[in-house]
Amino acid sequence: MPTVGLPPSGERMSDVLAGMSAILDAAERRTEGHAVRTAWIMGRLAGELGLSDARRTDAVLAGLLVDAGTIGPHAAPPEGDTGRRSGTSRERDTERRPLHLTRTARARAAAATLELPGHIGQALADADERWDGRGPAGTRRERISQDGRMLALASLVAGLGPAPGGSEVERTLRADRARALDPGLVDAVLRIGKGGLWTELADPDLVSTLGTLEAPATVRWIHDGRLDAIAVAFADIVDTRTPRMGRHGRRVAGFAVRTGRELGLDPALLVDLRRAAMLHDVGKLLVPIASLEKPAELTDEERRVVDEHARTSAATLARTRVFARLAPLVMAHHERLDGNGMFPAIPEPSVAMAIRVLALSDRYEAMTAERPYRPLLSPTQVWSILDEVVGEPTARAALRALRRAVVDAP
Repeated sequence: MPTVGLPPSGERMSDVLAGMSAILDAAERRTEGHAVRTAWIMGRLAGELGLSDARRTDAVLAGLLVDAGTIGPHAAPPEGDTGRRSGTSRERDTERRPLHLTRTARARAAAATLELPGHIGQALADADERWDGRGPAGTRRERISQDGRMLALASLVAGLGPAPGGSEVERTLRADRARALDPGLVDAVLRIGKGGLWTELADPDLVSTLGTLEAPATVRWIHDGRLDAIAVAFADIVDTRTPRMGRHGRRVAGFAVRTGRELGLDPALLVDLRRAAMLHDVGKLLVPIASLEKPAELTDEERRVVDEHARTSAATLARTRVFARLAPLVMAHHERLDGNGMFPAIPEPSVAMAIRVLALSDRYEAMTAERPYRPLLSPTQVWSILDEVVGEPTARAALRALRRAVVDAP
């Protein structure tokens, strides 16, 4: 598994976000590729409106982040409440406002972490609003940001599936024109549709052509800082779903890097370890909050869903070229440490050690934080439990380094 600090040149931020958006689609129960289709429509719509090259690139990024504020699987909404759809009553929108405000804050935070322009964060915040003012915040007509109005429209069209018929889209949009949607933007999308948009959306390889919508001078190319920002943004998307999670991903990353330094791991491997620690729980976006917050023992089915998150996290990272090499680290972060675990057969000893460091750092952070199913553990209890469950020689060495890193640190 190669470990390099700076990924190969030629990778766009949009490429990475497109790969990562699959987990957001799944968390919101969207059809696969929803965010990519939203981004494509945003880029085409920006071109139709004559917006600048920079605005078109930003529109693509906003589309990819359309569900950055996702809460993921949670309690079923009130009957008849279909979320970001037309026809939601004012009364139900009022009921949704606490959830909407949470989504809005989390989406804005993701955009800010990625150091994107403020109008992208505003678009994400406005995407649930309606032209007629009956959205969650009551903002109406041109008071809703243009990008937000575009995003609401693009997301709705993308939600019709990868191959919407022109007549179906037209019926849907005309029904919502001047109610939920900006009528001028509806007309613009219908013009693009007649120019080939519906055929474009049916392209099974749409993600690979997304970059063609970005003018070269405006592309946000990936570098170490941007890759770190993406890792932090997605860690926070996961961890801010519930108050109890706090900054789990950030804390695990801190413990893992300090432990890796104690072990003398290569600096490039430490970079991978930090990013893997940030992203190790991204699969938890598909775990119901009720399971994460349950104060009692999980049922067998609830446990199965929770246990699947490591595999889901690894599969999500494998969809991106720059994060794919982190998948083995992430896949094994819940493996047993007593010698009976199913750790991947990694020939490089340092990488094998890094896998154990991540697994231990995750356990240590969880055990030193309050959880709904148990009271806060004392440091003595934490180390006693870890001593009991860690038996494999490589894991024992990692545990000794972890203890030095967190107990003996100045």
